[in-house]
Amino acid sequence: MQALVKTRPGPGLELAEVPVPRPGPGEVLVRVAVAAVCGSDVARYRWSRNYEAGAAKDMTRDLPRILGHEFSGTVETGADGVPDGARVAIRNILGCGRCRSCVVGYASTCTKRRTIGVHTDGGYAEYAVVPAANCTVLDDGFDLHLAAALQPFAIATHAVAKAGLAPGETFAVWGLGPVGLAVVLAATLTGASAVAGFDLNPGRVAEARALGIPAFDPRETAPADVLPPRSVDALFDAAGAGAVVLEQARALVHRGPVVLIGNLPGRVDADLMPLIMAEQRILGVRSYSAPAWDRAVRTVASTPFHRTLGDEVPLGPVALERFELAASGAGRPFAVVPHPV
Repeated sequence: MQALVKTRPGPGLELAEVPVPRPGPGEVLVRVAVAAVCGSDVARYRWSRNYEAGAAKDMTRDLPRILGHEFSGTVETGADGVPDGARVAIRNILGCGRCRSCVVGYASTCTKRRTIGVHTDGGYAEYAVVPAANCTVLDDGFDLHLAAALQPFAIATHAVAKAGLAPGETFAVWGLGPVGLAVVLAATLTGASAVAGFDLNPGRVAEARALGIPAFDPRETAPADVLPPRSVDALFDAAGAGAVVLEQARALVHRGPVVLIGNLPGRVDADLMPLIMAEQRILGVRSYSAPAWDRAVRTVASTPFHRTLGDEVPLGPVALERFELAASGAGRPFAVVPHPV
């Protein structure tokens, strides 16, 4: 079968011919339909100096590796209650299953956590082997392209739950990529509304506006101009902006949350005294919880999240071209499609 493989430390991926994997006990063989491409996949492709000094240390020992940690497909060989022919979305977090975090549904904070598509082979291939326990069986009508993008929506659902947004409350978000847009849509399901979204990418600003989100480039419209003091109930950072968002805490109500989602580029230098005086909270979100994943499966189809999914690209040379374009900071969002659906 064909697969996109990270063979060595350094930039790039290779399109390789590899054997179809064989499932072991408790595992299923999935015929991959769609594998989404997120920023972390592009970072693994680009392999910058900053990446090599940080996140790459966790991955280098596991090379070569078929990448792709967000994917969906159809089960070819089932196991443990996941039948042949089932349409599935893959939960990519592999926890130990025994620690306190895993027992309460937070495998994302398991100290032995691993990730499908990073520490085990993933979905940029015609077939993938995954634990049956990591398969979510979907209804026949569930769009497999949407299923491949469940992770960012689940992360957003988790972030919104941690913020505790209630009907009628308001929020602002930095970063209007898949996770940032998903935050807006997931928060809207709670009855909250977005006051503003910010991104440096004009295409993302335009896409957010097309979804009805008041979106701005902060280089053109200062956040303080649209966020008066104590005017919003939560702030979300889905851009790794860190200090930039913390500096806007004046816009946040007393005791309100600043939710930092995902990776920061490094140390954050910020004056925290205003947050302390206002008794505001800083909340971290690494990934998603089991309840957030289940809620995302139930709710994502009721939102316009499908409009954010981007192009479908066949597994092959064109996919490598799109990775190269994405690594340069250009191009539209895309997903790799080994088997069109």
